[in-house]
Amino acid sequence: MTKKWGIALLIVLIAGGATLMKARQHKTDSANTAAAPKAPAAIELLASDVLTLQPGPLQNTLPLTGTLHALNQTVVKAKVAGDVVRLNVREGEYVQQGQALAQIDPADSLARVQAQQAALASARAQLDLATKNRENQRALLEKNFISKNAFDNTLSGYQVAQANVEAAQAQLDIAKKALRDTQVRAPMAGFVEQRLVQAGEKVAIDTRLLTLVDLRQLELEAALPASEIGRVKIGQRVVLNVEGVAEAQTGQVVRINPSAEAGSRAVTIYVRVVQPQSTAIALRSGMFVQGQLVLDQRDQVLTVPVSAVHDESSSSFVYRITRGQIERVPVQLQAASGNLREVLQGLSAGDVIVRNNLGDLQAGQPVVIKNTAEAAPAAKLGATP
Repeated sequence: MTKKWGIALLIVLIAGGATLMKARQHKTDSANTAAAPKAPAAIELLASDVLTLQPGPLQNTLPLTGTLHALNQTVVKAKVAGDVVRLNVREGEYVQQGQALAQIDPADSLARVQAQQAALASARAQLDLATKNRENQRALLEKNFISKNAFDNTLSGYQVAQANVEAAQAQLDIAKKALRDTQVRAPMAGFVEQRLVQAGEKVAIDTRLLTLVDLRQLELEAALPASEIGRVKIGQRVVLNVEGVAEAQTGQVVRINPSAEAGSRAVTIYVRVVQPQSTAIALRSGMFVQGQLVLDQRDQVLTVPVSAVHDESSSSFVYRITRGQIERVPVQLQAASGNLREVLQGLSAGDVIVRNNLGDLQAGQPVVIKNTAEAAPAAKLGATP
């Protein structure tokens, strides 16, 4: 009997020990499961957040700013005195060369023309009479009926009459020009910038009537640091961006000032901008513009936008998407143009990177790209923005 109780007690102890070991093992497994790191959650990116790298042209540029000025502009002045009868144009209108702009009362000028015409007719009559006298006196001289001195006096009278005709003709020409000048005409094609008088006003000679500006050729004056002027050459292209103008405009360096400004030590360059001969032009005199002076251009250069670059102490890295996961890739870059950096090492054509700064991302984090139209191609990244 005692033996049976001993066996039963042994079985109970063995079963209890097994249960205790199983409980401890379950506790250990639970602790290990709790201690294991959780897999990072997938991040959703828009197609605009990523970029497929492709080599393209790269422009090395120098930023500049300045104000546009019309190369050709003029002040139209009155050439004769009188009352302004009418003005045919207003500010902003385009006029052709030779177009009538204003009319000054021609009454006085017309009267002077008529007076000079009468004076010329009188002078010609005197010349006709002097001519007949000269011929008669020459005939008498040939027959020795008069002296040489008498003939010389007649000849002198003829020459005076001839000079009087020429003087009267000159005065008539002046009067006719004054009459023509009562009609004010455009000396060049362009836009009316200012109308400085009104109809009915009395003007004197050289009174300012209108200002005209030709917008087909503009010049930009831009100051550059003296340290950069050595890279600037006549003929280099300039890309201009103007607020309110959708398309970028282009110009060309035409002159470089030979001396620097005393205070700033900056050197002024002059950029010529040519616009079509049309009234529908984009640029106006006085506009403030920003531009990029194209120093040189290279093809097939791999670049990344500045927004994709993360700096850490003395190194830089970008986030690349490899097999659907985030990968942190160290890169070597150098400044390029605008918001671009040239890739020297670390990335290759075809790599897909995160183009926007989305903060710190975890290496190995799964990526889901929404609206996969796919990653925006970067074939034209090299162009100056």
